[in-house]
Amino acid sequence: MSDRSAQVAGVLTGVVLLGAVAAFGIALPKATGDDDTEAASEIVLPARRPHGRVAADVPDETGGPEAEDYAARVGQIQESAIDGLEEIFGDPAAIRGYASDDGSVQATVTVLDRAPGLFDPHGPPIDPELLQLERSIYELRRVGGAVCDLYWQQVVPEGQPIDDAAAPAAVQCQLGDGDRTLELFGSGLTADEAVDILESLRA
Repeated sequence: MSDRSAQVAGVLTGVVLLGAVAAFGIALPKATGDDDTEAASEIVLPARRPHGRVAADVPDETGGPEAEDYAARVGQIQESAIDGLEEIFGDPAAIRGYASDDGSVQATVTVLDRAPGLFDPHGPPIDPELLQLERSIYELRRVGGAVCDLYWQQVVPEGQPIDDAAAPAAVQCQLGDGDRTLELFGSGLTADEAVDILESLRA
């Protein structure tokens, strides 16, 4: 297995198990037609994205049979997660994991054809001062038209400075697009970068 495959395995499996509902900066068709019984148009997530981001279910050409087996396994995990989401929500879904070649940027992406609802992965935002903190380990904030949940790995104690230039360990952002929910869960991204990806899709 290549370094890229190994690096993306953890984030892909973890986010799929969380059932993240997301999209990754691409143009996705919406359902058309007047017949309510007509199947929704297929949601297609591309294999490759700009800046070297490659889908985890695409075999590394230099990895040989092991890379092919790994890619096939990732594909099975994604299909299982899609089936699970569609069974629970009754709406079309799509899931795909991506990573940059060096593994510094990773994201698991899912699309669900359902209007967005409450987005509150780790509980409502509480003023950290009430907890005698400058910043909690999880931070829920609005970024542009989206809502993002940031994971900082550790709290910032009361009276300690906050490094505003530091990126979170992980970020999950949700953006509504009519009757479609777009969400991105990844690492190596700031909240602004994650929202830029979602906004580019909605645009």
